[in-house]
Amino acid sequence: RVQHGHRLLKSGLPIAAAASESGFADQAHFQRTFKQLLAATPGQYQKPSANR
Repeated sequence: RVQHGHRLLKSGLPIAAAASESGFADQAHFQRTFKQLLAATPGQYQKPSANR
């Protein structure tokens, strides 16, 4: 589910929509799980970074 959400975020979908489409109960659950597995929040992942 996180991988699917990751792909949706990469395609530009908003976090809440990616969470819902990935089968999470809510955005908070998606964010907790995403951060636990990928060491970054979905919002941090979406924002362009100078370090990338």
